[in-house]
Amino acid sequence: MIRVFALQRRVVRVLGGLGYREDARQKFVELRLMTLPSKYIYLSVLYVRHNLREFNLVSDVHDHGTRNNNNIRLPFLRLSHSRNAKNYYGPLFYNHLPKTLKQLNDKQFLASLKKILITKCFYTFEAFLNTTLNDHHFL
Repeated sequence: MIRVFALQRRVVRVLGGLGYREDARQKFVELRLMTLPSKYIYLSVLYVRHNLREFNLVSDVHDHGTRNNNNIRLPFLRLSHSRNAKNYYGPLFYNHLPKTLKQLNDKQFLASLKKILITKCFYTFEAFLNTTLNDHHFL
């Protein structure tokens, strides 16, 4: 994926008339294109959203209330290479979204998620997970 993303950045630099070493982030935003990591996040969250019934919530495990009760319970995976979008990263990305975003209807949810991923222009999954997403990012 790293090589393909490098090619994507190169194409955006060409389309935007940028030099070889110039940062392409602003051009991604101007062209309203999702970066490859953002597209992966989008598709992973989309899968989770449409298959929520297949995932266990934190509240399914215990009875006492916590602030994460409505989050999806992440499976324990001993090996990091066992993680994939379907069983680990999708729920991880979905849990990171604000509660108010998750409560929107499907059309608004997808439009808002897309807006966040385009305007924030994430180059890595870690950048997405380390960004605090507030209501003003999508309203």
